[in-house]
Amino acid sequence: MKSQFPNNKDILVVGSKKGLKIPTSKIYKAYLANGAISLVNKLKKTKGFEVNCITGAAIYLRHKEIRKKILKSKPNRFVIRGQLSKKDLKNYFNHKFRYRKFETTKKINNFQSKFFVKNSFSILIAEYFYENNIFKKIVHFTKILLRFKKNIGVSTGFFSLLLALDENKESNIIISGISMKKGKHFFKKKKSFINRARVDAYLFNKLKKNFKERIATTDKLQALELDIKYFREK
Repeated sequence: MKSQFPNNKDILVVGSKKGLKIPTSKIYKAYLANGAISLVNKLKKTKGFEVNCITGAAIYLRHKEIRKKILKSKPNRFVIRGQLSKKDLKNYFNHKFRYRKFETTKKINNFQSKFFVKNSFSILIAEYFYENNIFKKIVHFTKILLRFKKNIGVSTGFFSLLLALDENKESNIIISGISMKKGKHFFKKKKSFINRARVDAYLFNKLKKNFKERIATTDKLQALELDIKYFREK
């Protein structure tokens, strides 16, 4: 575990891990994945603070609970993975906002692959860990090869981290509630997200050094497990 890095423009990425720790120091910009957007009012903000909400199009359209949290938060920008039309956006949102869309599987994979040591090959290897028995692994890879399985690679929380790294090249990134192992979301207490977490864990270890050294976590145990900096507040 490394020591905390100094930075006067902290960028925070928040996931939905149960029991997450929110920094009490002021935040310059935040990236919140899916239901984590409901925590935005708990953040201490600097002047000009910006809220970015990241979600999958399917999750947004199908899960009323998450959609309600997003609408209530009124983010400055909405980042969507998948197909979501302008009509869908206008039907739900009642305030002005910016948005960025990663509409196609190719666009999503091209974006995420550049962060890993073996690029797209790292993502493909990571999918081996999605299932835990050989028969299910074969079925999973067959779906990928036949393009029945379109969403591969990182979870929405991890994608939010990659986006923050890409858009804030001169800043260090603090993560809170971004889990790389089995666990429950605080807004979905009965469901465990283990399959994609196994993929995330593999891919985090394959992050290129120049990206990984810019990440710190509010979770001391996670800092030890992932060999990243621990964000110790002053």
